[in-house]
Amino acid sequence: MSTAEETVVLTSIPERRRCWVLFYEFCKISTFVVGGGLVIIPAAQNVFGRQRHWVDEDKMVDLVALTQSVPGILACNAAIFIGYHVAGFRGALSALIGSVLPPFLIISLIASGLTAIGTSHPWVQGAFTGTISCVTGMVLAMVIRTGKRTQRSVFAWCVGLGCFVGMVYFNLNPAWLILASVAAGIAYTGWVLRRGGVRK
Repeated sequence: MSTAEETVVLTSIPERRRCWVLFYEFCKISTFVVGGGLVIIPAAQNVFGRQRHWVDEDKMVDLVALTQSVPGILACNAAIFIGYHVAGFRGALSALIGSVLPPFLIISLIASGLTAIGTSHPWVQGAFTGTISCVTGMVLAMVIRTGKRTQRSVFAWCVGLGCFVGMVYFNLNPAWLILASVAAGIAYTGWVLRRGGVRK
């Protein structure tokens, strides 16, 4: 969907309704999707991109980059980004509240239950094992989907592999890797523009 078509879809819906939909959908996502921001992003992409056509695929790719490069919780950053795009400040606030409220209530209940049962209980350990395995698969799926849309040049692959090596083998701070990648991207774009060529 083009940006113009996306704008037509959004403007045809009253702002108050968009805010309620943002709140409801993020409440639903935060309630049933387990695994944090990296898993919530593809869920939001499915709801607001593929189903409602409120956010196009390119903006969702920008969302992944933005949420990784600014301070804060990934899920909250994603909610603010999508909410602001859909309905401005009110949309950002509605989406943020929707993304925070269910985890707050659920974690409060779980914490009280774990205090009574204990984390060493076999059923609790089994639940943790299943959840962690599920989250690993969902994060991997998101990496593959995002990679198909972003890793389209030699430069992108070099940056991606460099960050992978830096984190896995040298235990570098992600913040430094992000800053270095931003600087490399700006330098590379400037070099391409000076040459008047096409990115490779």
